[in-house]
Amino acid sequence: MGGILFLFNEIVRFVLRLTLMLAEALLHVFKSLLGRRTGPRARWRSPATAMTARERVLSIDRVRQRKGYRPGWLYYRCREEGLLDAYEGLVAEGKILDPTAPHGLRRRE
Repeated sequence: MGGILFLFNEIVRFVLRLTLMLAEALLHVFKSLLGRRTGPRARWRSPATAMTARERVLSIDRVRQRKGYRPGWLYYRCREEGLLDAYEGLVAEGKILDPTAPHGLRRRE
């Protein structure tokens, strides 16, 4: 009797693992068909949720900090993307450090 229960238990575990793998595969297929990426590294954005220029500058600044780039890098990156107006506004508000300040990195006042 114990051997039958063990065999039944193993069959149930196998079926559950197979079901989980099938569900993950179907989810991957549906994501591919929809053309959307999900997860922490998703790059897809709908036009309705597009970032404003200020949000984009702050996002680029977070990338700069994460990668360890110097603050002056942000100015040139914003210049490349046409975001200088938003950059200068954020510097004037003191939300971004100004690398051109005379005594090191200070917030503009």
